[in-house]
Amino acid sequence: MVIDSSCNPLRKAYATNVTSASATSKFPVQVLPSNDGFHQVSHPGAVAPSILGVIPYAVASDDHTFSLRIWGWQECAFQVGSKPIYVPRLLLEVDLVCGQAAGTVIESGTLFPDTITDAGGDDTARIVSPGSDAANTIGHFLVDLSGSRWIEFDAYKNSGSVTSMNALWWTLS
Repeated sequence: MVIDSSCNPLRKAYATNVTSASATSKFPVQVLPSNDGFHQVSHPGAVAPSILGVIPYAVASDDHTFSLRIWGWQECAFQVGSKPIYVPRLLLEVDLVCGQAAGTVIESGTLFPDTITDAGGDDTARIVSPGSDAANTIGHFLVDLSGSRWIEFDAYKNSGSVTSMNALWWTLS
């Protein structure tokens, strides 16, 4: 049986790895963010993708931790003055533990997580594949975009020698 699902190539969440020590708060705005880590996943009138796949990684040592928040942004059907309103929603927050699966082809010192724990967000459907330290496999997760036209990544350090963080992502229709 063949399941037809449009899948896009992997992209980097950030053009340059991030080194944040804490998460950032998000609030409704009238001008969309333009920071690194912000991406448009659909256009007006187009069928929006329904699933976001993410493979986080960090320049770090084994067993050191970081976290990643995935925000979905939606435009309101009304305006204030002549400007639209954009509202962020926390789709998912995960805590990540670096394993031994190396991604040095991406960047020297890169490790993928072998443990992924759901730390909150919307009650949208999600599938977490935590990977395995024993099998040296790479963890990843899928999250329902819940109609979001834009997504924003928010990675931050928790402990240990995490130098910087990033992620690979793709969408499924």
